[in-house]
Amino acid sequence: MSPTRVLTLATLSLLAGGALLFYVVGNVPPTTDGQALDPTALLLGFGGIFLITAGAGVLVALFLHRRWPANRKPGAAAPRRRPSSRPFARGFSLAWPS
Repeated sequence: MSPTRVLTLATLSLLAGGALLFYVVGNVPPTTDGQALDPTALLLGFGGIFLITAGAGVLVALFLHRRWPANRKPGAAAPRRRPSSRPFARGFSLAWPS
């Protein structure tokens, strides 16, 4: 899946979860007529919390992957990079002849 699609779905999940939780807290009574806990309201509330948590978690993971792209799946191939010809780019200890 492309990063743009993942970003879009995560943002939609975050917004849908927030809207659902806002609706449940504002408009759905937490108890039934017999003063028992309403299971529908409870499930809708937990569904909203799940969508918010999943969307925020994916957005954090995308940000971390953009910041540190070397943290990838264990079986994935390493990105190919040219070795630098500058001594300080290779490391300070390699710059001095021994």
